[in-house]
Amino acid sequence: MSIRILKPRFLLCAAVVASTAAGLTATSVDAAPAGTTIADTAARLDQQAKVQAYAREHGATASSFAADMPGANVETWGDAHGAIGTYLSAKTNSYVVALSNTAATPTTTPPDFDGQPVTVKHSAKSKADVDDTETRIIQFAQGAGHANAFTFDYDPDRDAVLVTTDAPTELKSALGHAAPQAVIESSPTPLKLQSADQFADKTPHYGGARITTATIGNCTSGFSMVNNAGGHSSYSVTAAHCTRQGYNVASGQYYFGTVTSIAPTDRYDIAKIEWCCAQQNYVGLIYTSRYNSIQVNGASAPTIGHPGLNGACVAGGFTGERCGASIISTTATGCVPGFGCIPALIKYGKNTNEAMTQGGDSGAPLYYHEGRTNLAHVVGMHIGAGVNNNVWAGYAESYVAVALLTNGTIRRFTG
Repeated sequence: MSIRILKPRFLLCAAVVASTAAGLTATSVDAAPAGTTIADTAARLDQQAKVQAYAREHGATASSFAADMPGANVETWGDAHGAIGTYLSAKTNSYVVALSNTAATPTTTPPDFDGQPVTVKHSAKSKADVDDTETRIIQFAQGAGHANAFTFDYDPDRDAVLVTTDAPTELKSALGHAAPQAVIESSPTPLKLQSADQFADKTPHYGGARITTATIGNCTSGFSMVNNAGGHSSYSVTAAHCTRQGYNVASGQYYFGTVTSIAPTDRYDIAKIEWCCAQQNYVGLIYTSRYNSIQVNGASAPTIGHPGLNGACVAGGFTGERCGASIISTTATGCVPGFGCIPALIKYGKNTNEAMTQGGDSGAPLYYHEGRTNLAHVVGMHIGAGVNNNVWAGYAESYVAVALLTNGTIRRFTG
């Protein structure tokens, strides 16, 4: 099984307008059989495995970027030794590999994480225990008929799946009966999607621009891609909850494109925006503020840690560039009533209450400044954020999921 790094789960606010599950151009991810939901453990893990296999096949964690992503070696070591996950401990602000209670005692030690020692802990639980608890929470959330938000993940300091929610007491009690091994805590804002005017972006279009669609609201363009098939035309992406299949997208008074595909919304929050055939309609630049931008030099799967020169950055169309975050997890799952469940998400933040995004920033690019070039290296696309125990966290689709589901590759800036 592929690497499983700290697996947060969350239930998004029900106020979001659900997208239609339109047809997808990529065929390398199988559609779920009728009646199957992501609450089925095998189906959920299969989707994560396909995304991660695609990343490996396409060199998503290229060795040339190893200095920028030191967590890759630690994750590989943990995977080889039966780890529940590799994660950032909120208590010690250090990196830990949590081994399953069925894992053999390692005969080697993990590599240092960018010069920092890595702690190895034996959990009292197995991977199957954690999977079972998380699946029970997802099943409860999908069947409860409510509009409350949930975030949950395996907490290494408690050796338990920790759930944070704004649900009332009686609903928390019911969840406790459904998932007895979970630890449940209250929070007024576990997570909100951030659809809510980078202003007016005319062609050629950049990532990080303010965009809008009729009836849905304002969001942010992600980053520019190139189609793998056909004439290799360029396109952009954003969060699927921002729009619907066939909708026209604008940035200020300018036409930005038309939504040509939406990934299945029971597993992804990804929309593809195209403007016919011109290669230069979408270019490898990302707005960092209203009049400034950064060139895109590449993209890859993220790894946990504090990547690049100044950590992970997100460039929302309403907030602008904010940097300094650590990537805490790469296997989060989110569920929303009427929208479905989304596996293999990135969870990132600064382990403080400092918000890096606001309403309207959904779809924004998540990236870091490369240590060799100071150019942008894309790792994901922001879809929402929340506050758990006074700590802000952002959530994003992985770049490799975006590439796989839209059948394209990153468009680098070439002048």
